[in-house]
Amino acid sequence: NVTDSTFARCIAYNGDGGCIFVSGLDALIANSTFSQNRVTGENARGGSIDVLGDGTRIIECDFDHCTAWEGGVIYVEGSNVIINHTTALYTNALNDGGGIYIAGNHVTVDDLKGWFNNATNAGGTIYVEGNDAKIHNAEIRFTTALLGSGIYVDGEDAVINESTFSNNNASGPAGGAGGS
Repeated sequence: NVTDSTFARCIAYNGDGGCIFVSGLDALIANSTFSQNRVTGENARGGSIDVLGDGTRIIECDFDHCTAWEGGVIYVEGSNVIINHTTALYTNALNDGGGIYIAGNHVTVDDLKGWFNNATNAGGTIYVEGNDAKIHNAEIRFTTALLGSGIYVDGEDAVINESTFSNNNASGPAGGAGGS
């Protein structure tokens, strides 16, 4: 578990997880700040955090100015993921998930503030590849992507409710909250 920590200007060269890489179950990252972190190299994931495992919880964390190929700040490959009371500002993905990329089922994102995020392809702030995604109380503003400038879900049974989208720009056929 990682709690009450600050990570700034971390770089993973040709790797994943600019600050934190976890391969295991039930990872908890809470009450922490991540600023100006990045990963380099083609297909590099998670500008600040990369987790391979189910049951990941990221709670009350703030991210700004982070970059990766996928998941500008967070990349999680696993199911039963919870992201709660989190902020992602000025983040960038050279492919999908300008802020967050999750590949897994049963994802819950609650109380997320995502401003000024960008993905070259899909999901300016959030990209979910999996079924049963629940996104509640998200505030997505000033984000861009080719598809789904705010949120892109590639899966079934997604629910987005009580969320605000404004000043977002999708240059392709799927708009502010797009999906396949």
